[in-house]
Amino acid sequence: MPDSNRWNYVLKFKWRWARERPEDELLKLAKKKCVWGAVSLDYYKEIEKLLQAIRDAIKCHRSLCYDAKILHQDISPGNMIILDDQDEGKPNGILIDLDSATEVTEGLGAEPGITGTRPFMAIGVLKGECHTYRHDLESFLYVFLWTVITNHTENPPETSKLRQWSNGDWNELAVRKALDMNQDNFRNILEEFTPEFHSLKPLAESLRQILFPLRDGVIWTGTDGSPEAVSKLYDGITRAFEEAIASEGGR
Repeated sequence: MPDSNRWNYVLKFKWRWARERPEDELLKLAKKKCVWGAVSLDYYKEIEKLLQAIRDAIKCHRSLCYDAKILHQDISPGNMIILDDQDEGKPNGILIDLDSATEVTEGLGAEPGITGTRPFMAIGVLKGECHTYRHDLESFLYVFLWTVITNHTENPPETSKLRQWSNGDWNELAVRKALDMNQDNFRNILEEFTPEFHSLKPLAESLRQILFPLRDGVIWTGTDGSPEAVSKLYDGITRAFEEAIASEGGR
């Protein structure tokens, strides 16, 4: 607060269109609803901490959607902050930047529109579909892959398939990502994991299968907004991270 002598965190604001609800109102709404705190990736020191951070960011996203009816719409590495030396049971980071966020109602989805950071945008968003909770969860997968493959550098290696996630028009990106999420092509992305991250390949494949189930032999990128489906998707992704965390902790 302005009159406080101690600031634990600083939250960055950005300009929003006058027709959109001010970001500070969304932040106040999140506080009023007691939204659970979450995570960061920028300067992780251990693989286990990285996984805990992403897991907690997903928990934060779930709380935003369920408790405050706010959809973030810009899941990217720069919008997560790791918190060091947290007590047992507390989140390992926070999810920041609600400048692209919007309120949602039924089905945890927003109006159609292309919103987000290009390399991490979901296939459906690139197609101009209504932005949903599932699209943000898909973005978490891309953030995970990007963070592992870049490995503390700003961009993926020159030969990385992830380089192409920033090039082309929206439709080209949607087609390219859909191809990359196909099981056979996804193996090529996993081959970009350096030996340090080989243990995370099963997690990456599990997340891919959870987010892109097959329907008639083709990966499905749609959204099921039923309460049962929403809970199943969040639970499945969170469980996958927790299993990977347990595995890393036992090494």
